[in-house]
Amino acid sequence: MLYKVVVYIDKLKVYFYKMLFSVLKILIILNDKNTKISNPMKKTLFSIVLCILSVSLYAQGGRQQLLNKYVGERKITLQWLDTSPTKKCKPGKVTISQEDGTFNLNIKGSQYKNDNEYVTIEGTIEPISAIEFKFTGTITSQVSYIYDGKPCVKSGTYTFKKWNGRPFYRLQEKTNCDGSAVDYVDIY
Repeated sequence: MLYKVVVYIDKLKVYFYKMLFSVLKILIILNDKNTKISNPMKKTLFSIVLCILSVSLYAQGGRQQLLNKYVGERKITLQWLDTSPTKKCKPGKVTISQEDGTFNLNIKGSQYKNDNEYVTIEGTIEPISAIEFKFTGTITSQVSYIYDGKPCVKSGTYTFKKWNGRPFYRLQEKTNCDGSAVDYVDIY
């Protein structure tokens, strides 16, 4: 929800900037020596400029707040790499980091059961809300008994989403490269 508000505010900012440009043009015209600007007009123009700046700062703060919910170390799992205590396969790790001075988030990590059974992820994410994000990059998984044991490489833009209060984001495009198996790639 917060992201949708931020996007809406970003669209409003475009209109506000156009309006600000128009106000500045009016000020230039009115600043002519032959033209006098009344105090009420000055106050109105000043109020418009303040409103534009406030909306701009709010949108940047809201977006940063949403990004902060994602940044940090997280776990990643693929259900085929069973993490039950008897299987001795631990969840993997991913790092989500923010590029300095930007709103871009990078993600990189993996879970390995052994050299031939694993899941890796690398790319960028764009938060949509607190429960959903778009991932652009590559997810590679390999399991000995799926897709003839070959690596399944998915490159493109995919959606991860939390459902029903679960503590993880699940890849929504779940079909493995073999066309029949379903991969549950989860990020906690």
